[in-house]
Amino acid sequence: MIARGFLFLVGLTLGGGAGYYYTHNMMQRELFSQKTELSEQLSHALMQEKIKLTELQSRLDISETQMTIDRATIAEYESQVKKLQDDLSRTSEQLSFYDELVPAGPQGAISVRGFDAVVEGRRVRFKVLVSRQAQAATVFTGELKFTANGTLNGKDTTVDLIPDTVEHASTGSDDIPAVTDLKKLPPAPILKLNFETIQRIQGLLMFPEGFVPKKITMRVLEGNTVRASRTAELSP
Repeated sequence: MIARGFLFLVGLTLGGGAGYYYTHNMMQRELFSQKTELSEQLSHALMQEKIKLTELQSRLDISETQMTIDRATIAEYESQVKKLQDDLSRTSEQLSFYDELVPAGPQGAISVRGFDAVVEGRRVRFKVLVSRQAQAATVFTGELKFTANGTLNGKDTTVDLIPDTVEHASTGSDDIPAVTDLKKLPPAPILKLNFETIQRIQGLLMFPEGFVPKKITMRVLEGNTVRASRTAELSP
């Protein structure tokens, strides 16, 4: 009897231990499964948040780039406006200067306000500023004529100067025609005068080979009538 009772107790003990370990093992597996599922859910949620953060950062970068472009565009516009304002200011100053020049002289008189001439190789670069006091909407039509005093083949002489052609000016050619050929050239448009109150003209004049100019006389012609003239001495 005692032996049977002992075996019964041993059986109960072993059965209870096995049941405990079985239940504990099942609980561990359940907890591990829940932990794994939760970890996967958290990882997925974290990945989604990273994707959203990347998209937001990309939008932010695009917005900042656009703002930079907008600021650069605004700065360019401001620069252009300032340049236009400066140009307008200079133009206004020039206009005021010309307005002060124009009143000189009697009604309808032509005045030579400036005449400069500089020798450049076998050409002469000139600048002319003429003005006229006249009623509004009346136009003066005429032309300029240039002559030069100097020496040719050791003798004092006077020659007519003709503005350089576009071909000569663009190529820099020194193949200048002889004085007899210069007179055959048609009048250059740059010699024409057509203005109400003021006109500025500049260009290059040609002189024949071997000619050494000493001074140049510029005349303002209306038909065959000389309305104004000015002489410029040339530096050797």
